[in-house]
Amino acid sequence: MIAEPPLANRPARIHVLMYHSISNDPGPTCMSPELFASQMSALHDCGYHIATLGDLLEAQAGRGRLPSRCAIITFDDAFADFRSAAAPVLSARGYTATVFAPTAYIGKDASWHGAGKSGSRLLTWSEMRELMGAGFEFPIKTSLIEGFDAIAVTKAGAVQYYIPYPTGTQFTDTDRIQHLMTDNPNYRTQQGVGPGTPIGQAVSVYGGAT
Repeated sequence: MIAEPPLANRPARIHVLMYHSISNDPGPTCMSPELFASQMSALHDCGYHIATLGDLLEAQAGRGRLPSRCAIITFDDAFADFRSAAAPVLSARGYTATVFAPTAYIGKDASWHGAGKSGSRLLTWSEMRELMGAGFEFPIKTSLIEGFDAIAVTKAGAVQYYIPYPTGTQFTDTDRIQHLMTDNPNYRTQQGVGPGTPIGQAVSVYGGAT
């Protein structure tokens, strides 16, 4: 028989709530804004703290701790109604969320096979950038890489742009930017920073990446 560890030493139980579309549209993956708001109010009233999946990974790696009463809120497919119907409700309660965005459909309609809300628009790159600045997490999904994250390059405390990268990647100053999170994948800043620019050069222009 294997004895269980004392209660105080057991890992905290993390509740994960998964959503897709917050709308009154028909379909099994849609939830009305009223019901979503009531669920968030219930979490708030019960004293839950909301973390991101990134927070959980940091805690598992021993680089942070999660509150004892903790939940993670996730959204699949990055529908545009996240920005209009979900984000304001979450922000009003000081909550964050992890939103999984399929890069092949950013700013387009959900037209893939089995889409639970076919024909509905997904967030654009600029909308995602705005939401990341408001504290929401976007581990981007591609057809080749499932674990994706981004760093923000700042200047005078303001985010200038985001650099997506595979989760766990270690950078050096000579590594080159592959893509900027903008609606134009070939965008370059006034200082010439864009795809192909060494990260060290970008940092020298805009400051440290965090």
